[in-house]
Amino acid sequence: DVEDDVRQWIYENNPVLPRLYTSWESLAYFCLPIAEMDYYDLSPTPPVFKHFDLMTGEVSNGFVGERFKNK
Repeated sequence: DVEDDVRQWIYENNPVLPRLYTSWESLAYFCLPIAEMDYYDLSPTPPVFKHFDLMTGEVSNGFVGERFKNK
């Protein structure tokens, strides 16, 4: 259940979608409620890890890999 204005915003603000689809109405949209989310940025060394708790608003930072640990 995604509102039309949100569907249109997603389409217009994503540079890839207009190249693949002729209009925002031709796409299928869905909403997925989440409480926690993990983000990995593998480009730097050490890779960065962030954990977001969307219920409390807390963000914890860390690193990926056994060679790099939070101290």
